[in-house]
Amino acid sequence: MKTVKRELQDGVEIGGKLAREFEMREATAGDMFDAEALAPADKQVAYHGALISRQLVRLGDMPGPIDFDIIRRLTPVDFGILYAAQQELEALGKPPSNNDDAGTT
Repeated sequence: MKTVKRELQDGVEIGGKLAREFEMREATAGDMFDAEALAPADKQVAYHGALISRQLVRLGDMPGPIDFDIIRRLTPVDFGILYAAQQELEALGKPPSNNDDAGTT
């Protein structure tokens, strides 16, 4: 399973320590089901936040999954960093497209 390691700009306090470094893995179907239990899929920001909470392998020293309430405390900039990592992992998991025969029948 693919993972990415990045750093948040502002960080979030967890247990009296500022957490900035994170590691995120690809989502599984189970992560998606768990995220929907926390936030309906039609509420895109909340759903992606809930999915991120399941995908985080680590945030600072805290192992994942990360409590959704911690994700809710992030600054918009840091949420954007996590969302970008989530989208990067989603793209890495997709098979390459074959456009060699585009437009032919």
